[in-house]
Amino acid sequence: MSPPVVNVQHSVANISGASFGSAFPIGEPVQLEFKETKYNTFLRGALAGKYVLVDIPVVGGKYANTDYNMLFTLRFVTSGSAYGFTSYLMRSFPKQGLLALEYPESIKKLSLRSSDRIKMLIPVKILIKDREGTLEGAILDLSPEGALIAVNETEGIASGQRLKLSMVLPNEKLIKSIVGIICNVKKSGAKTLLGVNFSEKDEASLSMVAGFYNECRSFLPDSEGPEYDEDRTFALGQEIKLEYGKKKATTFLRGWKTGERGYILSDPPPIGQLPGPLEPGAELVVRSVRCGNLFGVEGRFAGVLEKVNLWVFGIQADILKFPLRSDIRSYCLIPVVILSESGGKLVEHGKGMIFNLSMGGAKLITKSQAPAEGYLRINFSLGFAGKVMGQKMKIVRSRVENYKYEYAGAFVGMNREEDNKLRQFFEFCKNW
Repeated sequence: MSPPVVNVQHSVANISGASFGSAFPIGEPVQLEFKETKYNTFLRGALAGKYVLVDIPVVGGKYANTDYNMLFTLRFVTSGSAYGFTSYLMRSFPKQGLLALEYPESIKKLSLRSSDRIKMLIPVKILIKDREGTLEGAILDLSPEGALIAVNETEGIASGQRLKLSMVLPNEKLIKSIVGIICNVKKSGAKTLLGVNFSEKDEASLSMVAGFYNECRSFLPDSEGPEYDEDRTFALGQEIKLEYGKKKATTFLRGWKTGERGYILSDPPPIGQLPGPLEPGAELVVRSVRCGNLFGVEGRFAGVLEKVNLWVFGIQADILKFPLRSDIRSYCLIPVVILSESGGKLVEHGKGMIFNLSMGGAKLITKSQAPAEGYLRINFSLGFAGKVMGQKMKIVRSRVENYKYEYAGAFVGMNREEDNKLRQFFEFCKNW
């Protein structure tokens, strides 16, 4: 399996390696070039400023020959952009099948789209040329030029087909028809994912899409690296718990591999949290909390990777997942109007974007500081499910970054009608 080769003419930018943060696509295919030969392999871990870990390429059933301080070029495609950098070999670990490369100071970025896509969840109706009937689906991400769409059917769908889409955007703009071309078709579990490019002829519809897209972008943090993926079980740098008998330790995740001969890589825990040095084969439980779920897996201590100072835990069983919330959460973007009380009336205080919504509350980002009383009143639309108006939300957590305010809050005193609207919306979310 190799990264797709895309012949697109776009400008190349040099970005800081530090801007990637935790967004290296662990487990995804990459291309590794050394000694004027290109190999397909996989990315396994990274720590900003220290190292990048990849599988040692295999040729004819044997590891490719590598030498200390050899120059490597690493290339990969993720989130609609191609990335590449050159680096030197720090150390090879044949037992784990890993190469440790020096972390790059800069990374070349080639955008394969003229605009980055933003994660969405928008109901859409689809008419495909030469195919009978209307399909119902969901837009999962969106840009002014195209979208990723999920549908339940596969018959009569192929790359190159023309289609028409109709939808109501989260800002309540109705798009009766926008024409597109299916660029790729991909199975994802029980769903089929369609990569669609919009036709430039639908100027009015494209203008509405671009307007909503730009509204979303104005509230999102600026990032040079690939987008953070909420759907992954693990994230680089996340806190994990190690349980060894009755002892528990806290450390940080630096890499992983699932499936056959799987493993977890972590920083050594602080001295004293676990009883002395662990013997190879010592049994532990590794736990983590992410996106409202508890993940756990049994592992065996497999030693330390010298030079990069990583603990290795071999895992053979499946990673177990336990929901910590009774409600569903949606990680899509919904425009919100923030209200404040003035003279006994609710007036507009500012605008923002909900980026995490549940039955019990929401997380939102805005350029307007919240009223001082610790509560917000908000209006937002759930599209087909209707509007939620003047909903009171108690602020439980807040932070400020780059003149943008993030608020996490719990809904207070929601009436039955508004509650039913949310339930209808989340019933749709469950299907996609």
